[in-house]
Amino acid sequence: QEAIGDAIALSITPRYLKEIGLLDSEPAATGDTLDLLRQALDHVAFLPFGITMGRRLNAMLQLGASHPWPDALATLTGQRQMDATALLDYFQPLLIWLERQNRGAPVGW
Repeated sequence: QEAIGDAIALSITPRYLKEIGLLDSEPAATGDTLDLLRQALDHVAFLPFGITMGRRLNAMLQLGASHPWPDALATLTGQRQMDATALLDYFQPLLIWLERQNRGAPVGW
């Protein structure tokens, strides 16, 4: 799933961006080196990991179709319970910033 998104992202070229009107002109080919390096670091390096994780997800979904999901999770990760603490810790600075930015703003749709 992530690998598919990365493959699509890699197909977006300066020529394509010019064709759809997001660039006025194509940059010179000699100026592509840094952009290509950035793309390699952003996408190409992740492709094997994305493919591996996609396979693990598919295996988990197949296990989950015939076993309770905690059993499938334990088979793949060695743990029977999910814990989002690491994600909450990672995004804590963003949450603090958002709370400050939205202080006094109405909440809801």
